[in-house]
Amino acid sequence: MNARLAFGIGALVLVIVVIAGGIYLYSPHQQGGIVERDGLYYVGAKALGQGYIRENGRILYAERIQYYTGTSSPDGVRYDKFVVADANPATFSLITDAKSENSEEVYYQFGKDDRNVFYQGQLERPSASSTSSIDTRTFTIISNGYPPFGKDRNAAYEIYPGVYKELAGVDPATFALIGGTCAKDKNSFYTIGYYGEFAATTSTSLTPTQCVRPGPGL
Repeated sequence: MNARLAFGIGALVLVIVVIAGGIYLYSPHQQGGIVERDGLYYVGAKALGQGYIRENGRILYAERIQYYTGTSSPDGVRYDKFVVADANPATFSLITDAKSENSEEVYYQFGKDDRNVFYQGQLERPSASSTSSIDTRTFTIISNGYPPFGKDRNAAYEIYPGVYKELAGVDPATFALIGGTCAKDKNSFYTIGYYGEFAATTSTSLTPTQCVRPGPGL
């Protein structure tokens, strides 16, 4: 292979890589299997209820809205969208283990980039009582109820839109939920109140049947 041919092949490969990168950043086809069709977004046969999309190199948060014009039946569907200003498009990804869905819609409410975690399109910041910053490389969601719970290698957290609360003293490696109102780690059992109040308990054993929340909640 002569030098001119080798150079030509190398240049062609570089062009393909650049084009592929551009398609990744600007294509209407999204991560998590999200696909755009005529201005609406789908995950397989279901509609995207809420989630993150890419448009013109930016990350947006989109919510599916049925709109009405004075009738009892919806006239159509649109997406209300806003830019997730703090997200880095080059490293942004969905947290797919936090996906939730019903018979009609799929929800991707969590995303992250190389620096931050986002919930419902909002940058997650530590509460005043939190001492750890979320490690995005190891962060996972372990419950997508209300409130969601997550953990990384450093700590476990309660997540609210715009703020996360570190669960002081909880061992993240062994932290797990029990039913809807309890949790445990290697050190203790914990109770979770209706609005997310988290507290250690003196109980030495809790079972899922003891930790069922009646009505809305986790």
